[in-house]
Amino acid sequence: MQDGKFGAESDLKTIRAMLPYLWPANELGLRARVIVAMVFLVLAKAANVIVPLFYKAAVDVLSGTADIAITVPIALLVGYGLARVMSQAFG
Repeated sequence: MQDGKFGAESDLKTIRAMLPYLWPANELGLRARVIVAMVFLVLAKAANVIVPLFYKAAVDVLSGTADIAITVPIALLVGYGLARVMSQAFG
């Protein structure tokens, strides 16, 4: 670092230096792309959290009683698969 400082203050200076390139004044297209990219990053993180929950629910249903219809575990496994695909797609 130029001033020898580390931590939050240095990070804020770096962000302030890069902000004009990420959020230019007259570039609505670029601003929209930055927003869409940030939304996809948040969705990827959410999908990564949800995927293990789908898997847990599917395993719990499969190890449960035989009274439950076969469609519920299949639906949960399909949901798990879709969540994994969305996690990879958004990432």
